[in-house]
Amino acid sequence: MTAVELFSQHHEEMKTHDSQSNFYRNLIPLELPKEGEQYSFEVDLSACTGCKACVTACHSLNGLDENETWRQVGLLQGGTSEEPIQQTVTTACHHCLEPGCMQGCPTKAFEKDVITGIVRHLDDQCIGCQYCILKCPYDVPQYNKSKGIVRKCDMCSDRLAEGEAPACVQSCPNDAIKIAIVNQSKIAMINSVQKLLPETPTDEDTSPTTQYIRKEALPTNALPADFFSSKPKDPHIPLVLGLILTQLSVGVYIGEWMSTSSVFNPYLSAFALICALAAIAASTMHLGRPLYAFRAVLGFKTSWLSREILAFGGFAFFASLLTASHIMIDSEKLFGKTLPFIDKITPYLDFIQFMAIGTGLVGVLCSVMIYHDTKKSLWNFYWTGPKFLLTTAILGTSTYLLISSNAAFYFETSIEMIRTMSSNLLSTIIVLTALKLFYDASLFLSLKDKVFSIEKRSSLMIIKELKKPAIVRVVSSLLGGIVLPIIFISLATLTEHLHIFALLSFILLIIGEFSERYLFFRGIVTPNMPGAVVT
Repeated sequence: MTAVELFSQHHEEMKTHDSQSNFYRNLIPLELPKEGEQYSFEVDLSACTGCKACVTACHSLNGLDENETWRQVGLLQGGTSEEPIQQTVTTACHHCLEPGCMQGCPTKAFEKDVITGIVRHLDDQCIGCQYCILKCPYDVPQYNKSKGIVRKCDMCSDRLAEGEAPACVQSCPNDAIKIAIVNQSKIAMINSVQKLLPETPTDEDTSPTTQYIRKEALPTNALPADFFSSKPKDPHIPLVLGLILTQLSVGVYIGEWMSTSSVFNPYLSAFALICALAAIAASTMHLGRPLYAFRAVLGFKTSWLSREILAFGGFAFFASLLTASHIMIDSEKLFGKTLPFIDKITPYLDFIQFMAIGTGLVGVLCSVMIYHDTKKSLWNFYWTGPKFLLTTAILGTSTYLLISSNAAFYFETSIEMIRTMSSNLLSTIIVLTALKLFYDASLFLSLKDKVFSIEKRSSLMIIKELKKPAIVRVVSSLLGGIVLPIIFISLATLTEHLHIFALLSFILLIIGEFSERYLFFRGIVTPNMPGAVVT
């Protein structure tokens, strides 16, 4: 009999509503978990036909939006041409022992029930930053654009509390899904040595509790149906702008500190401060509920995102003090009169500058750790750290050259001074740009890998689906960071036009770094739960 026929037969045999309830109660525990235990999904793959009744029931009962799904069905394929295997896999939140979503959330919008182990999302607490989506290795949390928050499966905890089966459990015609009680220590041990399914994420970091059982073992060559195809991810444009502008701002203050001349400090500080404030504004555009952004520091004990916000908040404060100090100290030159309290500011100038640079660098480090903490191989510290630091150095140096050359041009500073300053800055830009381009290009060495590694999959996606932004990234950086600086250094007659060259170089480098960060988000490839066949 088919799954539908079996389901119909069950209903025909049910004589009363009570007997139907008793039937569904066989699919859920009759008592609460004991200490050291929790609820989990148990999926019988041998019984799963891929009918997606569980997906429909979950969608309907929870009132989800049209494109919002808390449960999905994917495919595993393998075997031989003589004996091919195709296994459907239903999957939802795994209610992990150590939920990545909960640990990374800056607003503490997740909680793990101490009795049932169910991981719930607190909708009222969420600001829609979507960091939990990056932190969860299984892409479980779903962003609801209309509500401006993230939502996820809670195992229909309200139904379980009343002795009712969750929607997905109750709707499955083959009883392929049920709620079981698992021993947390045992689950942690299992996750330390094996994965949930072939090519799924490593489980030891989060320890998912879902159990997949099958009468016959899957073939060793079983792979997700979508394994050989990758879809570019969300570009997160506000985050791209926020990262680029904060790193530029920090780089300018470092360049200002390293410079032997303080002539251009007011202009440099003012520009860097504007960029820092613009970065903060851009970052709030990524939030679904920006009016509640103040909650983002609540998770500072566990969330690198909260720590980044605190660090850059301190950076904005000290950068404002430093800019105001430079303007007051140079007030006679800028405004034609000396402002009061200058003598009281000067003794603290070095401290303010130290704090501005210190909090800025801490903020950049937190930015690196935000992505390292997602456990994605292409976002680890050794890939992300050099990228972010080189962006800080390149854009900081380029901005220093832009502002100082334009100030020198309009205030008619000596040609010789401009020539000496520009040669050093342009040489630095050439070296830094070449270093970063070589570093980024090292990813494509993975194209020679015999195995279809994460790095190889990402490289293929960049040269195919993301070919245009990749070309823009390389061409812009080559022109702005290497070609134009070499031309200027080679031709002494161009000294008087330094401000024009600096502007062109700056614009091209901004485009290049923006494209690199765009690819950083879009070109990421990670292991995931099995998806559907890609046509």
